[in-house]
Amino acid sequence: MIQRIQTLFWLINLLLLLLGYYFFPWPDSAFPFDATAVPVKEIFVGGVAVIQLITLLGYKKRLLQLRFTLVLQGLYALVFGAFAYHWRQSQQYDSLGWGGVLAVSMLLLVLAYRAVQRDERLVRSVDRIR
Repeated sequence: MIQRIQTLFWLINLLLLLLGYYFFPWPDSAFPFDATAVPVKEIFVGGVAVIQLITLLGYKKRLLQLRFTLVLQGLYALVFGAFAYHWRQSQQYDSLGWGGVLAVSMLLLVLAYRAVQRDERLVRSVDRIR
């Protein structure tokens, strides 16, 4: 599990998410609904952390890892889009730390996705040789 490079990408991604949760502010007006009534930040970080742990621990199920990585990319893209909308509307760049965390996390997820695809191609080519 640790020998695979995508595991390191997912671990770094999870650490970035948790560090961003504790150190960077979350804009309250990033979403079109009342974000103070619903703990959006906690739901997002908790959900993504659970999905990433399932992805990390399912190292024998590469196709499931591919699907979960795509789901994570979609979640990050939605939240990044909400933040971009907030920054565009309010002209307040108070949570650029989260923007950086999300951008780097999306890049790491793309790298992890490509590494899992490479592993899957390798396994299929070895199966053809047998």
